[in-house]
Amino acid sequence: METKILPGSYPMNGGDGEVSYARNSQSQGIISKEKVESLNLPQYYPTESEMEELINKNGRFSIEKMETFPGPGEHFRNVQTWSMIVRAGFEAIVQNHFGNEMVDEFFHRYTKKHAENLSIFYGDDVITKLVQINIILKRKVCSKEYNK
Repeated sequence: METKILPGSYPMNGGDGEVSYARNSQSQGIISKEKVESLNLPQYYPTESEMEELINKNGRFSIEKMETFPGPGEHFRNVQTWSMIVRAGFEAIVQNHFGNEMVDEFFHRYTKKHAENLSIFYGDDVITKLVQINIILKRKVCSKEYNK
């Protein structure tokens, strides 16, 4: 399946280089190479028009209201706050992939790497272009066949 990158949208950047928590843990013998190489933390930052297109294509919802707000901005620059946001979004994936015993250590090391390598996290202007999209959806009444 081909990944289509649309103008204005941003796939995950970084995560695989010298500050990768998983790669560093693998080199320290904490995590197996197989576990590191099979880790997938999906991130994709769609544009407002992409979201609208996907919701309309799905057909099960109508958009009651859609608003955009400035992206993470200062939250991203506050290492502790950003680490908590990342943990909230990815803790279950990390836990399922590496096991319960690795979760706290994973996010502790992520926070430390983030703090030590701020220039890499802010190396491009993607963060300044990100926006939060808040959407109120209304589920459409559908036939039983459509709801399968």
